[in-house]
Amino acid sequence: MQNTINRTAKDHILVCLSSSPSNERIVRIAGRMAQAFCGSFTALYVQTPEDAAMNTEDTSRLQANMHLAKQLGAEIVTTHGEDVPTQIAEYARLSGVTKIVIGQSGIQCRHFFSKPILTERLIALITAADIHIIPDAEDYRNSRRKPSIPIYPAFPATRDLLLTAGIFAAATIVGWIFLQLGFANANIIMVYLLGVLLTSAFTSGYTCGVLSAFLSVILFNYFLTEPRLSLAAYGSKYPITFVVMFTAALLTSTLAAKLKAHAQLSARDAYRAKLLFDMNRQLQKAETPEEVYQMTATQIQKLMQRDVLICPAQGDTLLDGIVYPVDGSSPHSISEDEQEPDVIHWV
Repeated sequence: MQNTINRTAKDHILVCLSSSPSNERIVRIAGRMAQAFCGSFTALYVQTPEDAAMNTEDTSRLQANMHLAKQLGAEIVTTHGEDVPTQIAEYARLSGVTKIVIGQSGIQCRHFFSKPILTERLIALITAADIHIIPDAEDYRNSRRKPSIPIYPAFPATRDLLLTAGIFAAATIVGWIFLQLGFANANIIMVYLLGVLLTSAFTSGYTCGVLSAFLSVILFNYFLTEPRLSLAAYGSKYPITFVVMFTAALLTSTLAAKLKAHAQLSARDAYRAKLLFDMNRQLQKAETPEEVYQMTATQIQKLMQRDVLICPAQGDTLLDGIVYPVDGSSPHSISEDEQEPDVIHWV
C-alpha cells in the first residue's frame, strides 16, 4: 500500500541555480530526474545583496544556467534574502518540494570554529524533502577561473562623508549637553548609537557605517570622558565600555545596511510587478496593433530607461522598425544607414 502511494504521488524537483561553473551539470541532472519521475521541475535562484558586485563572467554563466533550466522545462523562480539556506528551505516548504538537487563545491579543510556549509544547513532545516547533493569539486578544479580578488570597500562619496561628520558633530553636542545635565554615560552612548543608525540609513554602502562605529568610540572618549580632549581614560572600566560600544555600533550599522539593501530589492521587485500589472491591464484595452506597440514600448522604457525598437512580424518577414524614444518624442522609423536592421536579422 505504501509503495502504491509513493508511485501515485507527484514529485516536485527543485534545483538551486548559481553562477558556479559546475551548476550546468547540476541543472542537467535535475532535469533528467524530473523527467524520470514525471514530476514538476523548478529552478530556484536566491539573490543576495552581494550579487550586485557580480562580474560579467559570472553574470553570463548565471543567465546561461537559467536558460538551460528553462529549456529543460523548469519554472524559473527568484527570491531575495541574505540567508540562502533559509530561503531555499522556506520555498521548499511552501511549494511542496519533494526532492532538492544541489551541488557542493569548493570544499576546504574544516576547523572547530568554521560555520556549517550550505548543504549542512539545508539538511538541518529540511525534513520533508529528499536532498540530493551532487559533488562538483572536480569541476571547480578543472574550470579555468581567475583567482578571486578581495573586494575592498569603496571610498565613500563626499556627500556621505559630510553627512557622517554632521551627524556625529550633532551627536557630540547633544552628548555634551547631557553630560552638563548630569545624565549617565549610558544615555550619551545611546545618542552615539542613534548616530550610527542614522548614518547607516542615510548613506550608501557599508563604509560610512563602519567608519561611524569608530567615530562613536573615539569622539565619546576624546570629548566626554575624563580627561577631556585626550584619548586616555582615567576609569578602569572605560576600556570594556569602549569595546562593548564599538561592537554594538558595528552590529547596528551592519544590520541597518542589510535592511536597507533588502528594502531596495523589495522596492525594485514591487516596481517591476506594478509595471507588469499595468501593462497587462493596458494591453486588454488596446484595439489596434499600433496601440499594443506603443503601450509595450512605454512599459519597457520605464523599466530599462532606453529607447525601444519594435519590428512587427508578418509571417516570416519583418516589417520596418519603429523607434520609440525614451525622451517622449514622437516615434520614427529607423534610417537606412543605421545598423539596427542587421542586428534585428542576426537576432
